[in-house]
Amino acid sequence: MKAIIKYLFLIIICSPLILNAQVERASLIGAYTYNFAKYTFWPNEDLKERFKIVIISDSEDVIAEFETFAKTRKIKDKTIDLEVFHTLPDSIATDVRMIILTNEQFDIFYKINQLIKERPVLLVSENFNEQRNVMINLFNTSEQKLVFEVNKANIL
Repeated sequence: MKAIIKYLFLIIICSPLILNAQVERASLIGAYTYNFAKYTFWPNEDLKERFKIVIISDSEDVIAEFETFAKTRKIKDKTIDLEVFHTLPDSIATDVRMIILTNEQFDIFYKINQLIKERPVLLVSENFNEQRNVMINLFNTSEQKLVFEVNKANIL
């Protein structure tokens, strides 16, 4: 019985910390993505009326973060148009500029790459292990800090 009480006590004490870490991570992913978009240039970007982002994720925290910033911010003075998918979409619209692929979805990474091949779409992945295949990849350091790596050759 004491073990159960200790376990429940740990859950009660640690739950807000875990939840806070998840929300903080979602905020960091949103902030990184927002800044990647601000400092990336696309062909004919002045001709586009909206800035279209596709997010493929099962993380409700990440989705909520993107929905919030899509409503409250603009990228390059353009309204953000956000599409959310939980699985691989059949196609990617031609006006998409960024795709965010969170870590629970990395099994479809190569399929997404094929869908956007030869198109000016920036793919931001999370915790994808093959650096030579990423464009921008978010990952945790050994100190559990969220950082990113860029493969300029793939972006170009």
